[in-house]
Amino acid sequence: MKLSPILPMLAVIALFATAPPAHAGQDQNWPGQKGVSQTKTEPFVEKAGIGNLFEIRTSELAATNSDNPDIQEFARTMIQDHTAAQDRLRSTVNQAGLNVQVPESLGEEKQKELDELQQASGEEFNKTYVRQQTKAHEKAIELYQAYSGGGDNAELRQYASETLPTLQQHLEQIRQIEQQMNPGGTQTP
Repeated sequence: MKLSPILPMLAVIALFATAPPAHAGQDQNWPGQKGVSQTKTEPFVEKAGIGNLFEIRTSELAATNSDNPDIQEFARTMIQDHTAAQDRLRSTVNQAGLNVQVPESLGEEKQKELDELQQASGEEFNKTYVRQQTKAHEKAIELYQAYSGGGDNAELRQYASETLPTLQQHLEQIRQIEQQMNPGGTQTP
C-alpha cells in the first residue's frame, strides 16, 4: 500500500505554522508551491478562487460535451459545489474585511488547460477532463490543508477547513470514474 504524501506535509505544516517568519516581509515556501506561501491570505484567496473558477468552467464543458453519464453527473456536482465554494470564499473575504480580491478570471496556466479541454472531443475529451480534475483536486486539497492548518486569517482557515471534506470527496469520485473508464488498467498520466 502506498503511503500518503499528506502525512509528511502535515508534519512540515505543523513545524512551520508555529515558527516565526524567517525574514519579515518574505513569504515562507511550502512544498509543491514554488515561491508562494500557502499560509498567506492573498495567495490562498487567489489560488482558491482560480481553482473554483477552473472547476466550474471545465465542468460546464463536461456537462454538455461528455458522452459519459458519470462524467456528466460529476460535472453538474462540480458546478454546484464550486459555485457555492466561490460564493462562500467571496463572502468570507468580505466579512473578514480583507483587502483581497477574489479572482474573476482564470490565470494563464488554467486558461491553457481550459483551452486544451475545449479542443478535445470524444474519448480524448473524457480522459482530459478526468486527468485535469484529478490534478486540480489534488492541488486544491494540498492548498486547503496547508491553509486550514496554519493560515494567517481565522475566518479563511475555517472556510478552508470546512471546504476540505468536499474536495476530498470530489477527488474520490473522480478517481472512481477514472477506474471505471480504465478497469484493470493504469491511471491516466
